[in-house]
Amino acid sequence: MAYSGQERIGYETGYADGVYGRPRDNPYNITTVPRSYRAYEEGYDEGEGSTTPPRGPAGERGPTGSVGPQGVAGINGQDGADGLSTYYGVGPPVDGVNVPVDSVPGDSYVDTSDRGALYTKTGSTTWTFQSYIADVSLASQVDDTGGSPQVIYKGEAATGAGLGASVWRIARITITTDGGGNDDLATQWADGNANFDNVWNNRAALSYS
Repeated sequence: MAYSGQERIGYETGYADGVYGRPRDNPYNITTVPRSYRAYEEGYDEGEGSTTPPRGPAGERGPTGSVGPQGVAGINGQDGADGLSTYYGVGPPVDGVNVPVDSVPGDSYVDTSDRGALYTKTGSTTWTFQSYIADVSLASQVDDTGGSPQVIYKGEAATGAGLGASVWRIARITITTDGGGNDDLATQWADGNANFDNVWNNRAALSYS
């Protein structure tokens, strides 16, 4: 019969200590008996054992845990720049009437009642006519003033436009003769653009570039 723990201390008083090589003050000193104490006292050699025992079969999967707390919200991204807008309406564009009051320069407007007349906002409250996006025929006026150099005015507007209405785009064509006797033509536009926003009757007084 083998004893362990305090029973062994009381049973072995000298003889057993000498047999097992243990000091009496610490009969189970781990440095002396590093493996199973009972197996050692029974006289069996436990052996060194494996430092990497085989893995047993996987246990059953446990239930899904509860949802964890929500993480900290990320930093908001920086807002992008506002893009330009195109508006549609009836009649020429008027802020607060058929276009929003917060429209900005560069925005476009299409008058659906006038052959798709296209306007671009060029100032805080100014809309400038650009062209007709619908397939329309234009009326034209030509004024050959003669003279030297010869000056010809050519105007275009929607069919039926009045000569006193600010709906004309006007070009000035200047013909000069060079030293070789050849005619040279130079074309300039009223206000420096081809917008339909001039009066044909004022063609001679307009600024061209």
